[in-house]
Amino acid sequence: MSKTELESRMLKLNLAPPVMKPKEARTRPSRNTKLAASKVTGKANGSVKTSRGKTTARKSSQTSVKSDPKTAGPSIFSILITRQLARNYVKRFRQGRQQQMIDRPIPPTYQLEPKARFDPLLVKPLIKKVVDARMRTFRYQQTTAALLSKILATECKDAAKTLDYSRYKLVCQVFIGEKKDQSASISSQCAWDTNFDNVVTYNWQSANVYCIVTMHGIYQQ
Repeated sequence: MSKTELESRMLKLNLAPPVMKPKEARTRPSRNTKLAASKVTGKANGSVKTSRGKTTARKSSQTSVKSDPKTAGPSIFSILITRQLARNYVKRFRQGRQQQMIDRPIPPTYQLEPKARFDPLLVKPLIKKVVDARMRTFRYQQTTAALLSKILATECKDAAKTLDYSRYKLVCQVFIGEKKDQSASISSQCAWDTNFDNVVTYNWQSANVYCIVTMHGIYQQ
């Protein structure tokens, strides 16, 4: 059936002839527009288009480990820094004490007896005050116990020096240990003058830690 016959029949049936739309011109996209479109879709969908036309999805896995500050222990770097700071503190403290002894030499007095004898009843309360203040919040650790014993020995001697025991040499020993169902015995022996020299001992204990401080007062003639 030709076109004219179809139009004549449609006119008889009071139908409008179909309107033929002109064909649209097909435009072929260039290569640059294809690459730009593939980049945009790849970023949006997380995929990469290969040279063969296959798309491969990007796989990105990120694992994050969050450490709880309450349960995480100190790092090795912080432990080393703490040790170095403690050594520097002890070194500067000793140098300062040595410089004080050099600046204040004791002149000879030509006296055979001390003005005030070393009294354990007066020294023990001072030692107790120093040890109780330091050991009240102490938690035993091997590294910190060694440093604390040095600090306690120095502070106990400084406290005893406030009683003005001139020409007395004070020797202080501090023992700090952890209680683990064991027994420990500490003894000392020395040769001294029973008329002027004396010793005092203070024993501090808790549920997990013990601290024993022994101080000798030796008169220098």
